[in-house]
Amino acid sequence: GILDTCLYVMDRAQMDLSGRGNPIKVSRVGSAMVNAKDDEGVLVGSWDNIYAYGVPPSAWTGSVDILLEYQSSENPVRYGQCWVFAGVFNTFLRCLGIPARIVTNYFSAHDNDANLQMDIFLEEDGNVNSKLTKDSVWNYHCWNEAWMTRP
Repeated sequence: GILDTCLYVMDRAQMDLSGRGNPIKVSRVGSAMVNAKDDEGVLVGSWDNIYAYGVPPSAWTGSVDILLEYQSSENPVRYGQCWVFAGVFNTFLRCLGIPARIVTNYFSAHDNDANLQMDIFLEEDGNVNSKLTKDSVWNYHCWNEAWMTRP
């Protein structure tokens, strides 16, 4: 049922049939649809350790169940974090014949103000000033890499 579910994801995104042969367009639509934030996509993210209305991200043991639940319920699945999003997107890409893998790094810097450096502001006592510091370092992060020909 995974192929049907991946086609369903593209249907929910209202992706034109003419674009479904283009791996660039399929990847962009799939990437947007895996995150349910603004388009009723596959997964709802949660980082606050409150999972009363769904399943904790650490409880998932594969992306197939998530995709099948999304199609059967016709609602975003709760909950995911980076490794869950990456796993679901990887399954989506591979199912549609796009070679892909998950990439993981540790001590992942997130430059939230796009100045290409990590700015950490400290108080006089050495503690981080959380009001001024917008950048962060996560203990790890996951994302996807896909291979395709691009003009």
